[in-house]
Amino acid sequence: MASKALEGQDKSRDLSVAIHKGLTELWLDEVCTDFEIVTDTKTFRCHKVVLAAMSDYFRAMFSSGMTEAIENRATFQDISADAFEILFEILYPRKKNMNIFENKSEEDVTALLNMSMRFQMKFLQEICTEYFAATMSVTNCVERWKTGQLILCDSVTKMAWDFILDEFGDLVEEPVLLTLEFEDLNKILNDPNLYVKEETIIWKAIKKWISVEEDSRKKHFFTLFKNCCLSEIDQDFFLENIAFDPLVRGSDDVSCLVKEAVLLTKHPGNHGNVELTFRNCYTKHQTLIALCKSNDDFDQVGKIRPFGKKQSSTDVATLDVYSLDFTSRNLKRTGSLDGVGSRPACCVHGDALYIVGGTDGTLMKLKGPSMGTVNLEDMPTPLEGHTMAAVDGCLFVLGGKHAFQANSSVFAYFLDTNQWREEGEILAPVVGASSIAVNGVIYIVGGKLGHNPADCIQSYDTRDKACSIFYSLPSPCEFSRTLCRGVFLYIVSSSGEVFKISTTAGTCETVAMIANFNRKNFGIDLRDGKLYIFGGLGVVAIQEPKVKHQELELDSGDEEDEEEGHEIEMSLPESFKEDSQLVSFENRMVHEVLVVDTKTGEITGSEPLQTAMQVMGCGLLVHDIVK
Repeated sequence: MASKALEGQDKSRDLSVAIHKGLTELWLDEVCTDFEIVTDTKTFRCHKVVLAAMSDYFRAMFSSGMTEAIENRATFQDISADAFEILFEILYPRKKNMNIFENKSEEDVTALLNMSMRFQMKFLQEICTEYFAATMSVTNCVERWKTGQLILCDSVTKMAWDFILDEFGDLVEEPVLLTLEFEDLNKILNDPNLYVKEETIIWKAIKKWISVEEDSRKKHFFTLFKNCCLSEIDQDFFLENIAFDPLVRGSDDVSCLVKEAVLLTKHPGNHGNVELTFRNCYTKHQTLIALCKSNDDFDQVGKIRPFGKKQSSTDVATLDVYSLDFTSRNLKRTGSLDGVGSRPACCVHGDALYIVGGTDGTLMKLKGPSMGTVNLEDMPTPLEGHTMAAVDGCLFVLGGKHAFQANSSVFAYFLDTNQWREEGEILAPVVGASSIAVNGVIYIVGGKLGHNPADCIQSYDTRDKACSIFYSLPSPCEFSRTLCRGVFLYIVSSSGEVFKISTTAGTCETVAMIANFNRKNFGIDLRDGKLYIFGGLGVVAIQEPKVKHQELELDSGDEEDEEEGHEIEMSLPESFKEDSQLVSFENRMVHEVLVVDTKTGEITGSEPLQTAMQVMGCGLLVHDIVK
């Protein structure tokens, strides 16, 4: 049976060859050729049946009753006779296994590809694509990439683009690099899949491209330079060839990026304050790590479960560790931490996240989102409601309280000796403040002072151990999150105010005001001027059936009371007032992500988190990618 099947296949192939051969002979002799194609220089006789069999375009033409179908004639003045010559060599081959592209120019093949797209000839498109794949090189890949875009051939566009990304190191040495438009070069350099053996190649490409027409192209220098992964450039090369280059020194924006790169190398305490981008060809990545209160304490809708008895926030607790990337919208739970308490503080130093908290003042070191933790020396005085910041070689813990006593002492942990030491005092012993270190000065934002929210930013200079009031906030700020970029502090308060404060000029700008925010224990991240505010514990209005209205009061700064399900007195939304129904307010974890444009103040929503989370601390961490 099998032999008969094979025999049938052989006969079928023989028949196909015979038919094809017969059609070719008919075409050469112009026998039964029932259709004409007219170009500007030549007219071709051919068969409708062949065109219709190989082209959806001609099949539609012949079956639609168009003028061309009736007159058996079509004119294409915009397609060269040479292109049709090649087409008919393919449709009516005179030799077996002939090389149709032999002695054909790049223009000929491009014209043929264009014809395949226009006439909807899939077989011809595949032939041209295979030819391009076999002959792609650094000298023609850019032209073919542009050709693919021009004629809307996605397969050729992608093929050429992938080649450009893979072979960019060699492309830099070709003259075609210098002919690229700014938009094209920027798109190449900005693609995370761009492969380079070393980052110096990117610098050389930018430098060469601008040098050709420096007067007109240097305006694009900053935009292109942002695509350099400066942290991955050899430091000797960086100092000798980049840091003092005239182009760099002539641009304030580029000089700031160079300064940040130097600070990153020499000052590990600044690692959490610098936005880094790593190409996919590198084994490093920078991830936002968030420490979140375990969801075991919440029901399915994120409402806090009532406790049988009141617990101290410094009791041993489990924190879930998440890695987040808002660009790729990737959220991943990478593990959990035990023993650091429910209200820890954390900061980034070098390539590690340090966390301190709990009844024993436990200090932990987390390296990478999947690499586990190392326990370090416990604090001599365990605290709750404290804040933490990193300066080169040292971690500082400020504020908070021990038992019922507010803490004014500044505790310093020295990484080289693994020892704690009391270093000084802050002016106002605040609880629940946020902090950030900039150039050796720690800025302590708001917090709770006694029973009232603080309305100031304290500055503690780690060099002379002096504390002063740096700035008076526009409004009291009991809970906040703070991060730094360069010399600027970005502060988000629980009432939704977003501030930008210059640590050098001492000025404050209100970037945005988020209406009906009323949230704490949220996280923040800043990428490319976009401030992401995510998760948190928010107060949600719950509409109940009509019964007697009751108002319950709560000091909103006392987290322990909030966790017992107490209600908070708030102003009622208009929709609730009109309904005259009982409204209660409950603390719920939220999925919401808000995005604030730090330049325009525009507030937009983003895709919500896959899980609601209460963020107890977060920081940017550079780590090796776990394969």
